[in-house]
Amino acid sequence: MQTFSTIRGVSATASALLGFSLACHGFEAKDIMAFRAGPVLLRPHLTVAEQYNDNLFYQSGGPQIDDFITMVTPALDLQIGRSGTALDLGVGYSYTQLFYTQNPYVSDASEHRGTIAGTLSGERLRFSLTGSASYSDTIYGGYESFEFGGLTFLVRAPNVERFNYSFSSGLDYGLSPKTSLHGGLNLSGLDFLEHSRFYDVNSWRGTVGGSYKIRPKISTIVDFFYGQSAAEPNKPLLGPKAAKPPHLETFGAFVGARGEITPNISGTLKVGYQQNYYGDRDFGDPVYQGDLSWKISEKSQLGLNYSRASSASAQSAAAYTRDNVGLQFQQVIGTRRPWIVSLGATYSHNEYQGEGLSRDGGADYYSANMGVFYQVKMWLKTGVGYQYTKTVSDSQSFVDYEINQVTVSVSIGY
Repeated sequence: MQTFSTIRGVSATASALLGFSLACHGFEAKDIMAFRAGPVLLRPHLTVAEQYNDNLFYQSGGPQIDDFITMVTPALDLQIGRSGTALDLGVGYSYTQLFYTQNPYVSDASEHRGTIAGTLSGERLRFSLTGSASYSDTIYGGYESFEFGGLTFLVRAPNVERFNYSFSSGLDYGLSPKTSLHGGLNLSGLDFLEHSRFYDVNSWRGTVGGSYKIRPKISTIVDFFYGQSAAEPNKPLLGPKAAKPPHLETFGAFVGARGEITPNISGTLKVGYQQNYYGDRDFGDPVYQGDLSWKISEKSQLGLNYSRASSASAQSAAAYTRDNVGLQFQQVIGTRRPWIVSLGATYSHNEYQGEGLSRDGGADYYSANMGVFYQVKMWLKTGVGYQYTKTVSDSQSFVDYEINQVTVSVSIGY
């Protein structure tokens, strides 16, 4: 098996040889890293990253297992059309292989991921589609489980095979220069291997609404939504199959506004109410969505977002309300070969209700990150990043943990 030092050495050698070859033969990098035929653009790229993780299995207290992980990711992007034209479509595929230095029983870890993003525009009608699908055979837990309302995390467990997808589509129709109608459909799902002890989850949500321009760059918004979520237990290798959780139905409405507050500040703010039906229980909560973008200068930008929504956790068999707030700052230094400095933080709180594992408890997730990236050439980027995560809960079934991660990466390609 290749070790992380072997992969790292190969990566450095490959980068040096590639630069030498281009210089000797007089090729431009774009000649072999970007291929265009009419409106079609094909761009291959490669990323090699080395990461240190001081708590690989989300353990709480005691001796924690750390590791050095090498991640090799070849990828391919296909672009049809250009931004601002009638058709703008991008499709991507990447494969990531992970190599663990000290834990060989999880060393055969990998992920396949596909992405799509596109728009089709007419005189009054505009259709958009974004989405991703992935097949992963990696360690499962932490925030990925928390996002689905999970309360139990894997501790010293091998990889978990799963298929994850999320797609969002939207349709906008302009009735007049000031009035428009819109609709959308969101689909998402998480499907585990047959003998996993986790639950498969799938959900959909439809939205219809409209907007009206009250000022040249500010519009009011009204949205109505309805959605359903279902979960299905898998049959574990040992023990009985768990009971199927109740079906979740949600409906509600938002009112709000979006647009430019000043030439450098823009954002969206929506407030509303969501009603939920979960088995023989029903509960409702206020819901909020907001984001703000501030262009401090030509090279500095600050972003803020907040959301509040209700859902039901298949993994913990409980309804919960989730608050999430995030902050991100980016500073560009230099022009020709710029340095990029980024700082960010996220806080999430899940408040659980019901008779499941949660027992009317709460859970908090904290994350802070920072990174410094340098664009050596248009086709060569390198960087170093740090991320700190922590979870705290008053539920006995929840695993409180802290993780420090340091990542060094090199990317080749446009």
